[in-house]
Amino acid sequence: MSRSAWTGMFSFGMVNIPSYLVAADEISDEVERHKPTFDEIREKNKTKRDFKIHQFTQQQHFFKDLSDIKSLSIPPRHVMQIHGFLPAQEIDSACFDKSFILFPESGATEPLVLLIDALEEKEFVGIGTIYLRNKPVMLAVHTKRGLLMVNTLLYPDQLNDDDKAAHLNKTLKEALESFEQKVADAAKHESSARA
Repeated sequence: MSRSAWTGMFSFGMVNIPSYLVAADEISDEVERHKPTFDEIREKNKTKRDFKIHQFTQQQHFFKDLSDIKSLSIPPRHVMQIHGFLPAQEIDSACFDKSFILFPESGATEPLVLLIDALEEKEFVGIGTIYLRNKPVMLAVHTKRGLLMVNTLLYPDQLNDDDKAAHLNKTLKEALESFEQKVADAAKHESSARA
């Protein structure tokens, strides 16, 4: 079993799934362990799948004009919170930093498979926040080969190449800058509280 980079609750909408992240370059045994279960759930729910995906997309919060992203809050520790969804074409992979794959703890697979299928079919990317290695970061959640990929997002000043910065959606760039400032303010507040 690969070593997990994070464990906690993966939360979107009213759904909370006990989960863990594994670095994308360390996943071979985890994929072998979970893939048959994912496929079995897909096969079992084939007749209800379209209805469930429709229900899911009706219940979730989608960023309509992207300005909602600017108000993302710092997440609680051990919670990966998906705040909303964007069309996949709104975010470029040049903005991605570290890649992980999210796996459910035992017994929590079905809602995760539904999310994976819905994101894949509707071509959406989830935008959220997480504490990773004791630092809050923004992330993008998308599907790849039937798995849920989690990519941390680079802050605009980390996109040192002007060409890469051009790929960053203007509102997403503002949201990342705003979130980076919130993280810095929270760190200052925490250090002053200790003093």
